[in-house]
Amino acid sequence: MSRVLRRLTLDWKDALLFGFGFAGAIAGATMFDVAHDLLSHFAVTVALAPSVVRRLIFGPVTPPRTRRGLLWSLVSMAGLLLVLAGAGGLFVAALRPTSAAAPDFEAEARALQDRIDADLAPLAALTGDSRTPAEREAEIRRRADEARTEWASDRAAQRSKSLRIAGFALGLLLAGALLVRARQLPPG
Repeated sequence: MSRVLRRLTLDWKDALLFGFGFAGAIAGATMFDVAHDLLSHFAVTVALAPSVVRRLIFGPVTPPRTRRGLLWSLVSMAGLLLVLAGAGGLFVAALRPTSAAAPDFEAEARALQDRIDADLAPLAALTGDSRTPAEREAEIRRRADEARTEWASDRAAQRSKSLRIAGFALGLLLAGALLVRARQLPPG
């Protein structure tokens, strides 16, 4: 077999590396505006870069013997599609907002209370009902505590969902690599 074909041979490890490279290319194109155009044109090149590095470090891959036939070709194609789906899932899990900084709950509660007080000022003037500054501050603290608790709960739910997505995506990635591996005959 020619040297060029030996260098182009892909195995199940390359399927995994391609999946992670593909996820990295998408992530880079999305996170860095400057690199978006460049990465979008060279996404496949970036996705294949881990396999190229593997060959530079460990040398060319010994081409595996593969099973022939339509069924095994379909199994291999399904494996590659699962690898791409898993890479996309990893990308989605990585982009979910789980590490955003907490807002200033006190300032938001104070602004809301100021709007409420402004809206109710004419009514309070008619009824002669006014709250003490201590009651107002207690209401602001209560609103801030409610918002903080809700934010923490939402953040925990987002983190949990991201971990589930990442686990499912890794499962797809590994299932795809196993399907690619299933087409290859054992060495010997």
